[in-house]
Amino acid sequence: KRVLLVNFVLVLRVYTVDLLTLKRRMWAMTPPTMPRPHPGHMLYRSRDTMFSVRSDIPELAKTLIKPWLLVASMTRIVLRSHSRPSEVPLSEQNRMLQRSRAEFASPTGRRSKDLFFLLTPTDKDKHQTLGRGEKTAKMRMQLKKSRSSRQLLKLFHNALQDGKVDASVVGAALQRCGQGLWWNALIKIRKLQEQHGIVLHCIEHNIFNHALASCLKCRKCTASQMNIRKAKAFRVAREIWGHPVPSNAADFNCALSSAFQVCARAGSSEAFTWADELWTWSEGQPFEKSMVTYTARMFVYEMQGRHAEVDATLKLCLQRNLDLNAVVLGTLMEATAARVDPKRADALWEALVHPSQVEPNFLVYTAYAKVHLLSGQPQNAVSIIDELMQERKGDMDYKLAVDYLQALLIMCHSSLSSAHMTSLHQFLDKGATIVARKSAKSGKQNWKSLKVLSQKLLSSPENLCFKDLLVTSTASQSLMQDWENYQAGTN
Repeated sequence: KRVLLVNFVLVLRVYTVDLLTLKRRMWAMTPPTMPRPHPGHMLYRSRDTMFSVRSDIPELAKTLIKPWLLVASMTRIVLRSHSRPSEVPLSEQNRMLQRSRAEFASPTGRRSKDLFFLLTPTDKDKHQTLGRGEKTAKMRMQLKKSRSSRQLLKLFHNALQDGKVDASVVGAALQRCGQGLWWNALIKIRKLQEQHGIVLHCIEHNIFNHALASCLKCRKCTASQMNIRKAKAFRVAREIWGHPVPSNAADFNCALSSAFQVCARAGSSEAFTWADELWTWSEGQPFEKSMVTYTARMFVYEMQGRHAEVDATLKLCLQRNLDLNAVVLGTLMEATAARVDPKRADALWEALVHPSQVEPNFLVYTAYAKVHLLSGQPQNAVSIIDELMQERKGDMDYKLAVDYLQALLIMCHSSLSSAHMTSLHQFLDKGATIVARKSAKSGKQNWKSLKVLSQKLLSSPENLCFKDLLVTSTASQSLMQDWENYQAGTN
């Protein structure tokens, strides 16, 4: 028995050494373009890649690990290319995770049953997925993990040279450009796709429209640059429409909603006219419209100020037993913010929230507060966020924390009341915890600037003038940018 026990321990030590050697070698072979996982996370590698290095693995380790590798390859985790929450900007992540499950066609991913993140996840067993090959799954995943437009373009160029680009790879690149608001890269990918004769399908065209609309939200370009961008986005959206014509309900609703997003963001009379034409065309189609499509249509109406049409569409949705949810209200709030129309925002809030038709989440409160901050009513913005915190309708995220501190800072500078100053002092600690927990880089930078200003206001308010306080993009682009540079305490 002792001999057997000693032999068992010796064999076990050999196995352990070989496994550690295997981990180190797999780690060293991870391509530089991919984020290096923990050495033990070999599911990040494809089945072909794993078995291509078997000659470099000790025979004993092969015997132990080969069955596990076969099981891992059967799960096909590496082949998925659906975007996951961790792979998209925090703002988009929060929006999608807060949606009602009724709006999703299916769970996201082949094996996940509880993750609802993409409205219409691609499923080759349910959707027409022409141009989507398993061999390009790894490239799609790498593109979606790109941290910069430069990195994405380099990956895409390399894939073209290696002949590893199909329609789905183009779609993944377009989607990442939209998430990053990378307009120039988006247009370059489009040109390369046309030059190489890669045919896109409904899925990729819908992705392209969403990316175009997203890039029209960028605040880093001048007004003239944005006008040029809007005109081009609208022109491209019209060019790709109907190639091919949607042939099922999923493509029909995705195509309409994405086109409406471009129309709303473009904001021109031609864009609004085309939206009307698309709606008239859709009425003659055999497919049923989803709540997502109706929401996109109301977004266009609200951006035009066509309030009667919005109200009529809301009634129609109720008649058809469609779910009027927080996404609908948040979208309408976003439109009123674009028009800087706090009265309309209040009217929509009264119509949809107080009759208990819609349960607002923290994203809706953020959008509602933004309308009032843009219109130069920081005290109303503070009251709206106070209501959220009192009723505990969801956790505050970093954006709401930054907006709240911005509004509270302006209000305190105006009044210098002890009650407001106390609220400001108390929130500095709470908000810092929220921002530190999960925040984009811009959120941390804004919080840092606002915190410094808050501390100055609390210690020596006479040294701060009004325009020193406008830190966030919402505040700096609001009606307050044209106000006089008041001293503290002048109301």
